[in-house]
Amino acid sequence: MAGDVLISIDGEDIRGQSIDEVVGKVRGDAGSTVTLRFTREGESQPLSFSLTRRKIDVSAVAWTMLENNIADIRLSQFSAGAGDDLAEALREAKEAGATGVILDLRNNPGGYISEAIQIGSMFVPEGETVFITQVRDGSQEKHLATPQPEHIGDLPLVVLINEGSASSS
Repeated sequence: MAGDVLISIDGEDIRGQSIDEVVGKVRGDAGSTVTLRFTREGESQPLSFSLTRRKIDVSAVAWTMLENNIADIRLSQFSAGAGDDLAEALREAKEAGATGVILDLRNNPGGYISEAIQIGSMFVPEGETVFITQVRDGSQEKHLATPQPEHIGDLPLVVLINEGSASSS
């Protein structure tokens, strides 16, 4: 759940390890198992979950039409292909008669900068700034909107974020 803190993998304390080290320990061959131990607010003892690893291909985008023809588009992460998936969802929503869009980025951890540029370009006019990155030395780089096959146009937009939204989101 959002807010859980991973403390061990297969009985090994992972606190203080880099995200890459932790991810490497969680990943493994399909069919093998891994045990994750978490602390959770409101729980007096850590929780353990044993998972069987498998390859999962999940689209980063899902959408549904709400009342009053409002398209609710959920973007779970800025993974490879997310921009193309969002363009398809936006096209489908417009063809279905969407009169407005809710872009749900709650609990979206971010992802690839190239996907963020592509996705941002669907909501910002071509050539305008999508976002600016700044490094520790203070230097900045503007990332401008690029031409996209789909664009929100003049549809009203609401963006949802929460404490689990980070990075590209």
